[in-house]
Amino acid sequence: MAKQQSAPEYELDEAGKPKLDDKGFPILKASEEETGDDQDKHTGNLPKTQDEMNAIIKARLERDRATRKGDLDTAKSESQRIASELETANTLLEGYKGTFSKMVTKQLEAMPPAVKTLLDKLDPLEQMEWLAENGATFTGNGDKKPIFPDIPSPSGDASDDRDAALLKKSHQLDYSV
Repeated sequence: MAKQQSAPEYELDEAGKPKLDDKGFPILKASEEETGDDQDKHTGNLPKTQDEMNAIIKARLERDRATRKGDLDTAKSESQRIASELETANTLLEGYKGTFSKMVTKQLEAMPPAVKTLLDKLDPLEQMEWLAENGATFTGNGDKKPIFPDIPSPSGDASDDRDAALLKKSHQLDYSV
């Protein structure tokens, strides 16, 4: 979350006007966040010794580390939560896959071997889609006419009434154009 910056504050002289540095620019007041401590306010001048500079840098680094550690802890807990949700979803998915696989296998049992061979080339979802659309044609449970109607015996003799009717019907077909 970005912090909202306020208008800059300038150091003021006795007359209430902003103090200027040696290049003529106004000197900004430093906040506690910039200096890291409230006992040594920044007045626009650079630290005089290397030890002062090292102390300022050390204070800033410690603040940054503390902030990043908090961010890292937050990210770790968030990633653990997401990993837990993913594990739960994967467990549920495996259960659905097992049930789905059993459903497809059960429906494939009623199919002729040639159809099973063709459907084995599809993934389970495509198999289920095909079975939902066309399965009733093969099982006789739908209102569609079967693709393979009852065919009379090849010998031509009718062993029962149904074969006789089909044989008679096949001889009555009109092949004229």
